[in-house]
Amino acid sequence: MSNSKDKKGMKDVTPQKSEEDIFLKYSGIAVSWCQKNMNVIAIVFLGLVAIGGAYGIYSYTQKKAAEKAQEELFVIEKDFSDLKEKFEVAEANYKAEKDKSKDAKKPENYPSGEFAKDYGSITQRFEKFILSQNGTPAASKASLTLAKLYLENEKQQEAYDILVKTKDSTEFFKSLRLLMLGTALEHKGQCAEANQEWKKILSNETARFLHAETHLRMGLCYENLAEIEQARVAYEKVQKDFADSESAKKAIGYLRQLDMKSSQQGG
Repeated sequence: MSNSKDKKGMKDVTPQKSEEDIFLKYSGIAVSWCQKNMNVIAIVFLGLVAIGGAYGIYSYTQKKAAEKAQEELFVIEKDFSDLKEKFEVAEANYKAEKDKSKDAKKPENYPSGEFAKDYGSITQRFEKFILSQNGTPAASKASLTLAKLYLENEKQQEAYDILVKTKDSTEFFKSLRLLMLGTALEHKGQCAEANQEWKKILSNETARFLHAETHLRMGLCYENLAEIEQARVAYEKVQKDFADSESAKKAIGYLRQLDMKSSQQGG
């Protein structure tokens, strides 16, 4: 009886002891392996440190390169801004003098009207920068600025060429590049091709901030292609999905124009 009571009063320590034995066994094996393979561990550790250090150096170098590119672009953009301001002031002064006298002479800084003479130097600097920094946000920004200048001066092919050469640095800049690329094609009279580029923007949800404007431009191109129903669909899409935007107001105006044209043709 006493043996039975003693057994009942005893705690069963076997499972716990077994777990401790397993832990001691495998921890001992692990320690032993580490002691035998210290050279391997050291090499692996040093390799990881080297990789981490190399990545840190790479990140630092990339950051410095980006900062340098931004600084270089700032100088070009500043010179471009000063050039435009110089032309604007000269034009304003000439207009004021002409209002006073028919014999007014154009000031020295008055633009010649020849694109190469007026902007040749600055466009070369932009292009050189874009190609040397291609694939960076700074190059993307420079490309958009240069393409805009070309389009404003009816240099559609030049705008198209620089946009095609530019490598996309981010999805944001890619969307803006596609919008302007389509615009360059539209100005060249290639509306079907322009719409193909713009469709790439519509298929990208991260570019939704450009969808309303893109639909409007596509609608205008559809009109030029005499695809009136497609144009109507594009305008109605803007009116419905972007109701509170300025683009929606434009879309309503374009729809009214379509209705007027339709009624005139029917009459």
